[in-house]
Amino acid sequence: MIQVRIYSIILLLFLFRSIVAQDIHFSQYGNAPLAINPANAGMGKGYNRANLLYRSQYPSLGNVYSTQYLSLDFPILNESMRHKNGLLGIGISFYNDVAGDAKMRTLNAALSLSGIVTLSRQQRISLGLQTGYMQKSFDVANIQWDNQFNGTLYDPALPSGEQGYSERTGYLDMSAGIGYKYFSTNTNLYGIERSSIDAGIAMFHLTKGKQEFIQGIQDKLYQRYVGHFSSLFTFENRPFGIRPTLLYQRQGSLQEMIVGGGINYYIKADTKYTGFVKQTYIGLDLKYRLKDAFIASLRLKFNDFEIVLSYDYTSSDLNTRLNGIGGFEIGIRFTDTYGTLFNQGNKHVINSHGGNLSL
Repeated sequence: MIQVRIYSIILLLFLFRSIVAQDIHFSQYGNAPLAINPANAGMGKGYNRANLLYRSQYPSLGNVYSTQYLSLDFPILNESMRHKNGLLGIGISFYNDVAGDAKMRTLNAALSLSGIVTLSRQQRISLGLQTGYMQKSFDVANIQWDNQFNGTLYDPALPSGEQGYSERTGYLDMSAGIGYKYFSTNTNLYGIERSSIDAGIAMFHLTKGKQEFIQGIQDKLYQRYVGHFSSLFTFENRPFGIRPTLLYQRQGSLQEMIVGGGINYYIKADTKYTGFVKQTYIGLDLKYRLKDAFIASLRLKFNDFEIVLSYDYTSSDLNTRLNGIGGFEIGIRFTDTYGTLFNQGNKHVINSHGGNLSL
């Protein structure tokens, strides 16, 4: 009976989310490229790319969810493989998610490797594999037990009487995906690339990691299926661009879909080959997570950095308790488009394959 109670509490901690996914999720999923597809490694704009994300969800309930994400990815061997219509991409990613009063924590560290093939001057396809380690834990000291009720009130000094459980569990995790990128080699009158498309599909948790908080009782993690699409289309004689986007995820019987888009106003364009002048723009996004929340974002791109602020307005049944407050998110992206960080300009992946990689 004791084990049943412990197992039930842990199960409820996993299922409490109003979103429809067991894994972490971000409104700025484009700033978490390796969390939606391992094939995104090395498929950024130019050379080195770094992403940092912080999300606070349901703060009006006591900051129920707090998530941090970091990833680095870049192409390798691009100079030696430039005449073989291919290159490799490599990426590392970390995330830390903390939930609820019991501080249910999920830690993940992963390495992604992709093979990138140039289909034409304007198209690339990639196949990515990801392997990592995932650990889940909780703080039992923050849980109140029936045995700690002294007849009048709760007394944390009393023993819980619970036995036979572990406060953490961990397992190896593997994932795979396919990515596609189209990038226009033409620019509009303002020097901005005319169009680009970034899409892919992925499957996470191929090994179905087994969570075991109670000895002999294992809870297998469902595989997560992801489909994503982002694009950019600029006007010929206006300093504006539109950005349609779509994300679909399914894990077990649960699913998540985000649809929407945004608009960019370009203040400056890149000097395409020298990189002496960096692209600058301001962007506004509006997306909708089906049956859950509206997502508004403000983006600012300057030099090699893009800063994005997002706010989720809850539209689900939880709105009666949350007063619309769903979550706040801040993302920072660094993109070394022209390889100036490590003097890689003489191995230019953009020049060697033609066109300016976007997104």
